[in-house]
Amino acid sequence: MKLLETLTFIRKFKKQNSWAERIISELEFAYKLLELENEYEQLVKEAVHSLCKKLENGGYITEEIAKETERILEPMSTLAKSFTIIHVGHAHIDMNWMWGYHETVATTLDTFRTVLDLMEEYPEFTFAQSQASVYKIVEEHHPEMLESIKKRVKEGRWEVTASTWVEADKNMPNTESLVRHILYTKQYLSELFGLDKDDLMIDFEPDTFGHSKFTPTILHAGGVKYYYHCRGYDKEIAYRWRSPSGEVLVYREPFWYNGSPTPDMALYAVEFFKKYGSKYALKVYGVGDHGGGPTRRDIEKILRMKEYPIYPNVKFGTYREFFERLEEVQNKLPVVEGELNIIFDGCFTTQSRIKMANRLSEAAAEETEKFLVFSNLWSGYEYPGDKIKEAWINILFNHFHDIIPGSGVTETREYAMGLFQKTMATLLSQKKNALVEVASNINTQDLVGSENGICDTSEGAGVAFGSEDYKVSQDSRGKGIKRIYHIFNPSPERRKEVAKIVLWDWKGDLDRLVVRNVNGERVPHQFVEKRFKHYWGHTYIELLVEVDVPAFGYSTYIVDEEPFKVLKLELPRDPRVQRPREYVLENEKLKAVFDLSTAKLVSLFDKENEIEYIDSRRGGAHFRLILEDINRQTNEMLAQANAWVVGRYLDVIDIHRNVKIKRGTCGELRNSIVFEFGFGKSSRMKVEVSLDKNDKMLKFKSTVDFREFSDLEKDITPQLSFYVPLNFKCEKYAFDVPMGIIERQEYDVDVPGLSFCCARSSERTLGIFSKTKYGYRVKDNSISLTLIRAPHSPDMYSEIGEHKIEFAILADSKFLNNFSLVGLSYNYNHELTVLSNSVHPGKLPPVLGFADVNSSSSVISCIKFAENRKNQLVIRLYEIEGKTDEVVIVFKALKPLNAWFVDLNENSISTEDTIEIKGNQIKFRMNPYELKTLMVEFSE
Repeated sequence: MKLLETLTFIRKFKKQNSWAERIISELEFAYKLLELENEYEQLVKEAVHSLCKKLENGGYITEEIAKETERILEPMSTLAKSFTIIHVGHAHIDMNWMWGYHETVATTLDTFRTVLDLMEEYPEFTFAQSQASVYKIVEEHHPEMLESIKKRVKEGRWEVTASTWVEADKNMPNTESLVRHILYTKQYLSELFGLDKDDLMIDFEPDTFGHSKFTPTILHAGGVKYYYHCRGYDKEIAYRWRSPSGEVLVYREPFWYNGSPTPDMALYAVEFFKKYGSKYALKVYGVGDHGGGPTRRDIEKILRMKEYPIYPNVKFGTYREFFERLEEVQNKLPVVEGELNIIFDGCFTTQSRIKMANRLSEAAAEETEKFLVFSNLWSGYEYPGDKIKEAWINILFNHFHDIIPGSGVTETREYAMGLFQKTMATLLSQKKNALVEVASNINTQDLVGSENGICDTSEGAGVAFGSEDYKVSQDSRGKGIKRIYHIFNPSPERRKEVAKIVLWDWKGDLDRLVVRNVNGERVPHQFVEKRFKHYWGHTYIELLVEVDVPAFGYSTYIVDEEPFKVLKLELPRDPRVQRPREYVLENEKLKAVFDLSTAKLVSLFDKENEIEYIDSRRGGAHFRLILEDINRQTNEMLAQANAWVVGRYLDVIDIHRNVKIKRGTCGELRNSIVFEFGFGKSSRMKVEVSLDKNDKMLKFKSTVDFREFSDLEKDITPQLSFYVPLNFKCEKYAFDVPMGIIERQEYDVDVPGLSFCCARSSERTLGIFSKTKYGYRVKDNSISLTLIRAPHSPDMYSEIGEHKIEFAILADSKFLNNFSLVGLSYNYNHELTVLSNSVHPGKLPPVLGFADVNSSSSVISCIKFAENRKNQLVIRLYEIEGKTDEVVIVFKALKPLNAWFVDLNENSISTEDTIEIKGNQIKFRMNPYELKTLMVEFSE
């Protein structure tokens, strides 16, 4: 019998007992070693055939037989022991996956109690645990246990492998969110365990659903050297993942992160060495998902394998130990570039409320920090760093890879939305406080003098008005006829656009109403509706005003009454002529035509360049109800939990039927149409489409009463989407991703974009920009935005109810570069904030900007105060075009005293790049695709 045939024969005895498992595993390993050293072939043959003879007649492997066979193989012991298998125990603890937060707490504490007990019993046993969130659970709910963990961390037996607050999604959190994961996790854990931040160098993300292109840049900038993952990529096991300005050493789990120690790991050790040159292999073991961790059986198995003489050196160890060994052969490892996507395309769209919560809270956090900085530096408002940090940590918790992807149960969603409400309460109140403090220091007395009509009801009207849309409330601080409004701009560029002002309890003549800027000049205004509405005992009317606001600053406008009425000759519509009915929105740049019967957008025309953007032959741009095929026969597991994967399109239904359509706002600044219709079982949709003066964005604001859910009898999952067929050929589509833009080719699955997908050619750009959505599909020269999908599992009725959805179609007659697209997206997602004020003296002028930023390709990610150092300003930027960029920041009312570069943990770093300070100006260089953090001190 040949050697391989003989070895195959004896394998069936492997489960006889522990001695059988031991010797047969050793023989398998010895046979595998022949691929490296064939000089031992005769020795292996002798050992295999010797054991085979004892088993041919149904023999039983005893200790004596096993040791006799091992003596034959003894000359191979040195070669065998040149390999090492490092065993790392861990517990994969999902945050609120198929359960509520109370169960997550219980899972964490029960798991850690087991681990600590096992550490008492087995002095060699080591354990590793990721996620700052689980340590926070222990600190809050069992501080005595935390002291035991600290002891084991200090011994080196409990390895802290967290660089993120939770094992986070890498596609939907924005740039600053991924930075804050590193910043707050390292800050918290280093203080909690007395560790150096540089010791927290592993990002352990076994179950994350794909990985965005620039992730290595962010990790590298945060002092993370090593990355462990399992999903989203299947080509290499050990590699160097490189983005344009960063690199991390990666190990992709080849088996699974929930598992048990097995002797066949020795065979893998040889394969790993052959491919990557390292004789150190990694075995991750422990019960997971719902915690549990390593078991006594696992530990005993490892201890038995340590005694195998013809076998790799087996030891308990750490991830860091393994990665340091892998680092020794780093130069031999393949380099992988680009995104490691995608897996589970349904996770970009499922549970839309959670995704809405993330987008709005990220935007609110960025704005609030910025305005708090301005308020502190302009008016001395105390920066509430602890409150902002707490809000950020709530945001980060919801980035867990089963929360933001929507792959959790009802309790998952309820807890996430509860955190969202708490977070927005903090952020919006602090933003309002900051802006009110600035407003109280603005000199408005010189603009108005004194107000008339003191005894009215306007002051205090409109409390919390606008809060239902998660915006700073537009309550009234003014009185009388003359009213003062400040418009705040969070953008790094001057904005001239239309803002909405709410005028409360105004007793003047609407026909004589006028809006003026600080120079007394009239500015265009328009009534949304020329009538007063009622709100909790008060009346209000909404004005659209064309405003001009400096970068990072505010402008002031006054609503007043003209002393006389301006006479306008308004001719009545000629009743003698019947003209065709049409629904058209038009401004200086674009003309949008809607079908008279269906309200589909059949034409979007560039008037100046005579370009048509929409292909009307394919129905124009419109909403669709898609029925996905659950298809249990193809994949039963995914059919049972179809939140993860978008099914095959079984049917695409035109829902623009029996449409009611009417004109909305009409005027110089904004025109709109409103249409509504029913669809599906009993769902309804109301949509307002508007086009502002000089705007290149056609904006859709919809309210959807969604009552669709999966039909399990027919194996159907419903989906609502918006479809835009292009009237030009596009080969690649641009998506914004964390820290940059990625171009993708057409792909018949949903793919992620933080806020937009744009089709670009040399002479035009057409894109969909969204305020709360992430899933786009580009196929057959079209873009679709997935608005709502309602899978049946794990959360059957997650989408039932009202949804407010906003998106826009951008049309531009030129190729818009990455920097321009990101700027447009920022302005669309960060509206101007309006604040009412009263008449009073103050030290601040009526118009003020914090700084002018001159840059051709660098995007500002945040402006905040340094952690625990409120006199130092942090400005973070990233370069987006792949070129060297000279950035000049000119501060308007402050003089920089000193400036230096820091890492993401806000520690000073040495660099060859210099910072030039001259007067109120700071100048420095951004390298291609670089993420850079600047620290600034100002003179008193």
